[in-house]
Formats: sequence, C-alpha cells, structure tokens
Amino acid sequence: AVPLAFEGARAIYTESISYTERKLIESANKRAIYITWKFIFTDGSKTNSNTSFGIVDDNHSPIIYGLLEPHCSIFTAEAFAIKLATEYSAKQK
Repeated sequence: AVPLAFEGARAIYTESISYTERKLIESANKRAIYITWKFIFTDGSKTNSNTSFGIVDDNHSPIIYGLLEPHCSIFTAEAFAIKLATEYSAKQK
C-alpha cells in the first residue's frame, strides 16, 4: 500500500478511505503545492508608434516593463516578455 497523504505523523492509505475521500485528499494536496507558487503574468502591446511589454505579479505590481523598437511586432513583444519572465523566475529560486 502506498500512502496517499500524511495527516500529522499518520499516513493515510488508499485502501482505508473511500473514493470521495481520496479525491478530496488529492485535491487538497494539489492546492497545497500551489500555495507556495508565485504567479507572474506577461503582456505585449503594439500601437502605431510604440511596441511595449510588461511583467506583473499576482497583485498587478509591475516587475519589469519597457519599450521595444517601434518596428517590432506584437509577437516580438509577447515573446520578449515571456523570455524575461522566465529569466526573472529562474533567478527567484
């Protein structure tokens, strides 16, 4: 038997619980993982005169933002924001 979750020092095994209880524990375990995650969001923008990008946290606070050359496409702005967000995230570990 493989423990599905640990409650204090006691392991909860899959044979001793119902399907519904197992699904609730699995869901709680997944949510517990996300609690430690820090979400960031990227965006690229293009107007007739500017191309820009931005990265914000889950409180909408800017992390990195800036302008690109006006001839850059929206795709370039989006890709550049994702690249910088990846680099930022790697440094935060």
